[in-house]
Amino acid sequence: ISVTLVTVLVAAGGGVYAYDHAHADEITPGIRVGGIAVGGLTPAAARAKLEREILDPLSRPIVVHRGERRWTLSAREARIRADLSAMVDEAVARSRRGDVVERTWRGLRGERSSANLEPSVLYSDRAVIRLLDRVRAAVRRAPKDATVSLSGAGVDRKPSRMGRELKASALHARIK
Repeated sequence: ISVTLVTVLVAAGGGVYAYDHAHADEITPGIRVGGIAVGGLTPAAARAKLEREILDPLSRPIVVHRGERRWTLSAREARIRADLSAMVDEAVARSRRGDVVERTWRGLRGERSSANLEPSVLYSDRAVIRLLDRVRAAVRRAPKDATVSLSGAGVDRKPSRMGRELKASALHARIK
């Protein structure tokens, strides 16, 4: 009985180890990075997906419109960078939480994670501020009071003019 019990325990331990090892290079289902599902993928496939869904859109310029005017901020000028490897490593680390028995138990039960990791995207805030300054300079208009002047030639009326100001903090938030 002892030999059988030890054999069963060793076989179960080997099975648990083999299952865990077979899934060591797979991200737990349900894990997301910036809302992008990477669960069930290998790190290489997750990196490729994040590159396609995070980096590719960030390579397009940011364009601010007002009427016919356009101002652009290129990805190069904004110095956009994203550490995709760190994002994938964090997703793998979340998948590997707990000991081998806990991970195997979660996997066999089909337990999903509900983690949504924040992507690590960096950019130059100074470049965004420079864009805001260009837009502000073009959009800003000082208000003018109406004036009336009397002269021998008659009454000279000049109407008032509304001023214009850029809501820079709101635009800054939208660009970010």
